[in-house]
Amino acid sequence: EIAAGAPAGLSFLEVPASAVAGAAFAPPVRIAVLDPEGNVIPDATNIVTVALGENPGQATLAGTLSVRASAGVATFSDLKLNKAATGYELVATASGLAGATSERFTVVPAAPARLGYLVHPSTVTAGVAITPTIKI
Repeated sequence: EIAAGAPAGLSFLEVPASAVAGAAFAPPVRIAVLDPEGNVIPDATNIVTVALGENPGQATLAGTLSVRASAGVATFSDLKLNKAATGYELVATASGLAGATSERFTVVPAAPARLGYLVHPSTVTAGVAITPTIKI
């Protein structure tokens, strides 16, 4: 039997390759507490915090941003970003431990929820073209 050493750092176990803007990441983000040899520490209960690193879409990260690890793994089940872009990164930190940066991932736009005018039409006359051109 090999015993894990003292907590030394963090590592991302799971980050979605792609997510939908406004929806919780699936699968959830999972971050492990590791010993100096890179083993998950099964009894670690450190509080792990996530934040945005690279933020190409100027998005806001929402959800529970700090989670206590259970069996050495912190699971963030409700994280989401509100803007689509390619190249987002998450950064994980925990007091006294080396942090970690996720692989880059993409957030795609959510399905349209409604239509709206970008340019409203002016007063119109029947049989005459509407100006300015309607943009939706």
